[in-house]
Amino acid sequence: MGVLFAVAGLGLSLLHPVQPLGVAGAWLLALIGCVLWPRSWLYLVPALLPVLCFSPWTGWTLFSEFDLLLCAVCAAGWWRVGRAEGGGFVRDPAWADFWVGAFVLTSVISLLRGQVLSGAWLPGDPWSLPGLRALLFSDGESAANGWRNAKSALWLAAIWPLWRIESAQPARRNAALQALAQGMVAGMVLLCVVVVWERLAFSGLWDRSSGYRVMGWFWEMHTGGAAIDMYLALATPFVTWHFAQSWFTPEADTPFLKRMESLAWLVLTVYAVLATFSRSAYVAVILPNLVLLACLHQHRTDHLRSRWLGSSMGILVVLLAGAVWGGGFLQTRMERSIVDLHFRVAHWHHALSILRTWHDVVLGTGLGRVPTLYAQRSGNPGGATDVGGRHPGSGWSGRARWAVSAGDVLPGTWLVLSGPDRDPNTRGLWALQQRMGGFEPSAYQVRLRARADQATDVGVKVCEQHVVYAFRCMGHVFRVRSVGFGGGAGWQDFQAVMQPMDSQPDEAGHLLGRRPAVFSIAVLTVGAQAEISDIQVVDPEGDSRLRNGDFARASEHWFAGAASYYLPWHVDNLYLELLLERGVVGLALLLVACVWLGQRLSDRRRFQASSIADQGLDGVLCVSVASALLLGLVGSLMDVPRVSVLFLLLLAVALQCQHKLVKNDGNA
Repeated sequence: MGVLFAVAGLGLSLLHPVQPLGVAGAWLLALIGCVLWPRSWLYLVPALLPVLCFSPWTGWTLFSEFDLLLCAVCAAGWWRVGRAEGGGFVRDPAWADFWVGAFVLTSVISLLRGQVLSGAWLPGDPWSLPGLRALLFSDGESAANGWRNAKSALWLAAIWPLWRIESAQPARRNAALQALAQGMVAGMVLLCVVVVWERLAFSGLWDRSSGYRVMGWFWEMHTGGAAIDMYLALATPFVTWHFAQSWFTPEADTPFLKRMESLAWLVLTVYAVLATFSRSAYVAVILPNLVLLACLHQHRTDHLRSRWLGSSMGILVVLLAGAVWGGGFLQTRMERSIVDLHFRVAHWHHALSILRTWHDVVLGTGLGRVPTLYAQRSGNPGGATDVGGRHPGSGWSGRARWAVSAGDVLPGTWLVLSGPDRDPNTRGLWALQQRMGGFEPSAYQVRLRARADQATDVGVKVCEQHVVYAFRCMGHVFRVRSVGFGGGAGWQDFQAVMQPMDSQPDEAGHLLGRRPAVFSIAVLTVGAQAEISDIQVVDPEGDSRLRNGDFARASEHWFAGAASYYLPWHVDNLYLELLLERGVVGLALLLVACVWLGQRLSDRRRFQASSIADQGLDGVLCVSVASALLLGLVGSLMDVPRVSVLFLLLLAVALQCQHKLVKNDGNA
């Protein structure tokens, strides 16, 4: 099995659109590192997770660079398993093993169900190179979207046996937990660096009124948002643990520099949480710490209390002070909480309407099918709308696919771009984008070829942009005449100089040099679609700033972005998400794990049963998982594979630790 992972990882590395040889070299280094230092993957996976995805540059959505890392981890790990005597497997199964097996099985069943109901196992012809390139762009309507949503469960099935081998004995389990915790801290530090860069570049470090909410390096849902919130909820308890280890360990004489380092990471973490301006993220970080403090007081465990009390209280005080620091923007968001909740409930009600049969209720609609089914349901019986007048029945705000020529005048492929399905309020909120490097406030010239079967407006623009918020935009709108499709007819040539547009005011300036520039193209006419080919954006020096503008390599370098309207892609509730995709069976598995974890947390023995409790890491795991579960009440998770695989791994490890604690206490 290790050979299969190695072939897959190296093959995908060589297909990388930006730096195939560089990525392949880095992948080989990761493989060698995991072979030489078997436990290193427990540090590398959580440490690199926040930054190891470059989809806006590559155009990949089915896979990412994080998947390449997991391929290297599994190739090295399963190679060692094959060489070990008896396979190296643990012969003493834990309850967590059965839970992992059941969750993976239900995910596979939901994946197969989704593929059967969608009528296609994979889109196009994945066995040809053009088909494989097209496969890597799996939008919400693609059959490959089911495979994308299944990745977290499939990766859990691949890495869970490796974790069980690393944690076979108590001493090794403690070392493995330490490596995992340190990796979580390192990952949080990397995310904080990205957040500080984002704030410096786009809003200013201390800005409180512009409404700029940081997104980090999380692009999977094209909007940021819940992905970074979920990662912060998972990682913050580990940063708190790291701080507590340095400042509140009575028996340790911690060096001053280490204490200052842990304090710096804690301050940066609190700053990152505050910079999201996310009401749900604030609650998901604060409440689990309050529960932990209450448990420590109830059980009067002085050793753990000294370790956690000061650090937890410090986080709570700073987070509560964030309401004051947030200024007018946060106050406005707080005032809109009831209205936003009403709209969120309408969103959930609309999502529940896709469950039409008892098969859907029990087994789910299948992985990857929720966006399509959601967008197909029109109407807004409750009358709920957001601040832009959009409602759950608005449908798609835009779509893209690539058509392969068959005897046409133009060789290769071209872009088929669709506008909003039915709601004019969603115009311009979805676009196909490409990163252009640094932004220069000068006259960009855009050239393209297009055709349409009805009069269609096609908008193009170049903005200073990271994920959602756009500054200093320059753009133009082309009117494509109705000529019709078919053969080589109907293609029209367009050329224009983009003009300044109304966009978000630029108040912060450029503290870190030029901001990144993003080119966007979208169909603005409701219910229309246009075929686009041979796009060029030329700067004043005459240099073309786009790659793959003729779409000869399908989606390479192109990535879809959405602003404000995200409803078809994002259910905004972890439990509802599981019900819709995996049915009652999948939801029940998560609830059973929650009940089991809750029972163990309420048991006093859990603080005293093993050396794991002495390190405090079992409590950290539980707080981390509890934070994510709390945030899951108003946020999705499984549609972001990078974060969901981390959540599933931490949940399974927490279940295993609690099982060991109870087992050891029973044998005492």
